[in-house]
Amino acid sequence: MYELAREEDEYYEGPDMNELCEILKKLATDSQKHRAKKDRRQQRSSFREILRAVEENEAPEITIKFGREALYLDSWVKKKQYDCLCMAIPSGIYQHLQAHINAAMFKARTKARAKHRDKRSVMVNGGD
Repeated sequence: MYELAREEDEYYEGPDMNELCEILKKLATDSQKHRAKKDRRQQRSSFREILRAVEENEAPEITIKFGREALYLDSWVKKKQYDCLCMAIPSGIYQHLQAHINAAMFKARTKARAKHRDKRSVMVNGGD
């Protein structure tokens, strides 16, 4: 929400900025034992990124590679949209992204093949 608000006013701080930062700092250093070690590590990492975004207006930079292509996410809004898409397609977002690339490559090959056939037919008919 801060990212969206800062698109309108780059110096936006919102109400109770200090309290929000304190809560985020606590969550970024949480060490409660009832959570799995992996979950705690991920939580701390996420809240450090969120704290950096709120305090310093710094967005995450994430690159998702699939095949020779890459998807570059440079804002929290894009990251959240990607996360929601991953949840909606739990069987594998990678396969869906790869299928899109394969379809684009198939279309390009078909166009090139048709163009080549057109040239060949002109050469055959033109030689009569």
